[in-house]
Amino acid sequence: QEFNSGKIDEDKLEKYKQELKNNPQKAEKELGRILIILDRIIDANKTQIVARFFYAYLDGKLTWLEFCEFCDITERLFLSDLNLLAKLYKDNELGSDEDLAYKQDRLISLGLLINDSRTLIGLLAGEADDKIESEFTSLGLKYCALVFGDRCMKKVCK
Repeated sequence: QEFNSGKIDEDKLEKYKQELKNNPQKAEKELGRILIILDRIIDANKTQIVARFFYAYLDGKLTWLEFCEFCDITERLFLSDLNLLAKLYKDNELGSDEDLAYKQDRLISLGLLINDSRTLIGLLAGEADDKIESEFTSLGLKYCALVFGDRCMKKVCK
């Protein structure tokens, strides 16, 4: 449904179809991967996100490798992570979740956020305290812009 909603420029879609027709190896590689990705995803929200990444790939905003990486990240995210990520990105708020540090660590491990105060360098410099402060990585900003829109908050803290 998401893919057929008319959001993709028809000329770009036709160009892509022609590329696949002229290059069966590319068609097998890319469409095969997309089918595997969609087959593994059990949540409708995540399939919509994958469709947005595919639009971005067709539009030249993502390379094939970035598309694959963003799909891998999406597969590893919990639904609560997506909610937290949206809140961080749109509202510049972390909220008051008791498991916040654990969830934030997961977003850091996926490369979407960075937290200098919790790294070994931050600990050695005496910067670690009760304050949880993170920044989006460039990967995280690009991911969020494609998933949630262009409004961007670079720094989030509690």
